[in-house]
Amino acid sequence: MRVITFSKVIYDGYPSVDLFLFLIKQKYSRIFAFFDIIPDLFLYAFGRISTVQLYSHFYSIVLDNITVSELMHFKVNNIHKVDLEGFGLKPNCKDDLIISLEPSFIVDFFINRTEYQVLCTEFDVRTRKVLREDWLTSNRLNVIKHIGVSYINQLFIYSFKETDIMNISEYTFIYRDHQLIELRKYESNIFDRIMYNILNRKIITFYAFAFLIGIITSFIALGLTSFGNPILAWAYSFIIWMILTYLMATRIINEKRFTSKYIVPFLISITPCFLFQLFWVLLFQVLLGFYTVVNIPIAGILSYFLLIFFVKFYPFD
Repeated sequence: MRVITFSKVIYDGYPSVDLFLFLIKQKYSRIFAFFDIIPDLFLYAFGRISTVQLYSHFYSIVLDNITVSELMHFKVNNIHKVDLEGFGLKPNCKDDLIISLEPSFIVDFFINRTEYQVLCTEFDVRTRKVLREDWLTSNRLNVIKHIGVSYINQLFIYSFKETDIMNISEYTFIYRDHQLIELRKYESNIFDRIMYNILNRKIITFYAFAFLIGIITSFIALGLTSFGNPILAWAYSFIIWMILTYLMATRIINEKRFTSKYIVPFLISITPCFLFQLFWVLLFQVLLGFYTVVNIPIAGILSYFLLIFFVKFYPFD
C-alpha cells in the first residue's frame, strides 16, 4: 500500500489557503467575516473549544461567503495544481490511499472519490458539521487500520506531523521543491521546527499569554516614559515581560510551579529578542529622532519570531 498526502504533495499548496485568498480577492470586505474566528483561536489555545468546533466554524464562514459559481471558478483556476499522474496514481487502484485533513467538499473539487481511495475530513455542507471527528481528533493511524490497511510500503508526506503513520511505513519520502527525498537521508530544517511549535497547543497558549503580557508591559512603559528616559522605560518593561513570561512558560509549557532550573537556558533563548527590541527602540529614538510606545509592542511581536527560532534552548518538555 502506498499512502500519499494531498496538501503540498499531490496538490501544490494548501487548497484551504488558496480558497481563503480567492474569497478575499473576489470581495475584500469578506475579510471582516473572518474576524468572528479570532475569539475562537484564543478559546482553542486555552482548551475551551475543540479542534472540531474551530474547524467547523472556519469552514462555515467560508461556505457562508461564497457562491456556487465562485466555487466552480476556484476549481477551474486551481485544477492545474493537482498532479495525480506524477505519483503514478491511477483510477480504481486499491493499492494507493490519499489522505488529507482538508474538508471533503474541497477535496471533491479535485479528486473523484469514486475512482480513488481517499481519507479526508468528512464535512456536511448542509449542517456545517464534521461527520467524522476521529479523523481530526484521534490517531489517524487507527482510522487507516480500520479500513484494512496494516502495512504501508511507501509514504509520501510534506511535514513530520504523521509520525504514527511513518512508524509503520517501510519507506518514507519527504516531498520538497518538487523532489522526493527519502526520510533517512533528510535532515530536519528550521522550517519544520517552526511548524511543529506553531501547531503545538501549549506553544499557542504560550504565545497568546506572551502577547497579552507584552501589551500590559507596553502600558507600563508608557507610564514610565512620562517620568524619564524612554530607553530606560523600555528596559524596565522588558525585564517585567521577561519575568512574567518565564513564570508563565514554566507553568504552562512544563506544567510545573516556579523553578530556577531553566533560568539560564531561558535567558539564552530570549537574548535575540532583547537585542532585536533594543535595536528597534534605538532606531526610532536615536536615528529617526522620535519615540512612541507603539514601538514596543511592534518590536515585541516581531521578536517573537526570533523566539521561535531559538526555542530549542528552552526545555519545552
